[in-house]
Amino acid sequence: MALTYSDITATTLKHYEKKLTDNIFKAYPLVERLVYKNQVKFQSGEKIFIPLEYGTNSTVAFIAKNGTISTDPQLIITAAEDSWRILAGTVLFNDLDNVLNRGEAQIVDLMKSKVTNLEKSMKKKLAEQLHTAQSGDAINGIPDLVSTSSTLHGIAVADFSGWIAGYANNTSEPLSTIDMATAYNSVGDGAEQVDLILASQTLYEKYESLVAPQLRFTDSRTADAKFTNLRYGAAVCVLDKDCASDRMYFFVTDYLWLCFVTDRQFHTFPAVQAANQLNDVVKVVCYLNLMTSNRRRLGMLDGRTA
Repeated sequence: MALTYSDITATTLKHYEKKLTDNIFKAYPLVERLVYKNQVKFQSGEKIFIPLEYGTNSTVAFIAKNGTISTDPQLIITAAEDSWRILAGTVLFNDLDNVLNRGEAQIVDLMKSKVTNLEKSMKKKLAEQLHTAQSGDAINGIPDLVSTSSTLHGIAVADFSGWIAGYANNTSEPLSTIDMATAYNSVGDGAEQVDLILASQTLYEKYESLVAPQLRFTDSRTADAKFTNLRYGAAVCVLDKDCASDRMYFFVTDYLWLCFVTDRQFHTFPAVQAANQLNDVVKVVCYLNLMTSNRRRLGMLDGRTA
């Protein structure tokens, strides 16, 4: 028996759901890096919770041969918490379009073009917000995470002095390798080295010109993911065209998390007929937020020029 339009819609959109997720995950250097390093959390519950260290254990000390070890209770762990944010879009199929595109192959082509358009639109919206301070119903942006003054994940800087970026410098001057070295070394600590640098096109090309007389090493895995990149120390420096033109970010990505509600990362709902219209509407949603468990391992150069 021939498949009906509704059957084709349901089965085909389920096929595109995983493809939509994969394509969006691979579209941005930060998201791709977090997915690669398994810095992705799938949770449920009213809020997102991430354990957070905010102090050192004061029982640690050198003691004499018959000395005593402190057993004082230690208040060193709290939790960063934040709200789920919803990225959503719809795909609309009009009955006349469906009639004019008769046949399984033609309907699939029609759906493919509309889902591809939705994918591009969701990519654009996510890219914009990753580099924009949080407002309204949007997710946290990188500027929120590297702030030295704002409240983040329910924790105010005034209540926890360590809850600021490891380095933030907004001096207006041409980018130099000394600038990069200071940011790189300030954000990293011992074995916890910066592993990802995001740069605007302006600053990426400036850095490229600074190292042009030398051998330029790229990261093959990042290049395979189709991102333009250079190495800097233990980090890969990646061109991110959505980055503000005067900014360069430094991350120890072990402390960055992309959090999703389980089974709701770019989830496709069944088509629903719109009331009083000859349209079927498909909703695609993603419940997510960008989180950090240690702002001191994040940093930024701002105000830099070529």
